[in-house]
Amino acid sequence: MACCGKRKAAKRLQEARKKALENNVSLGSYRAMKDKDPASLPPKLLVEYHRKTHMLYGGAIKRNPPNIQFINSTFDIHKNLVTEMLKREMKHNTPLKKI
Repeated sequence: MACCGKRKAAKRLQEARKKALENNVSLGSYRAMKDKDPASLPPKLLVEYHRKTHMLYGGAIKRNPPNIQFINSTFDIHKNLVTEMLKREMKHNTPLKKI
């Protein structure tokens, strides 16, 4: 019986990795964004992190049930990135909603 449980868990992990690769976003990139100070990022990476927050946010919204804590954490990261983008006089036309 334990063997079947391990197979199911391995299959779920494999599917999660496949889905992350399809979206070009991983949990590792979320952790990297969470720990970085947006002011220290070069412009190209700042925009890349901003794009990834939208992908993470959209993926979390689609889940059933949605992970509210993760969504709000992603929203906060997005807010910090946008604040830095506006300081650098970059455009931002893609707001997110806090749940």
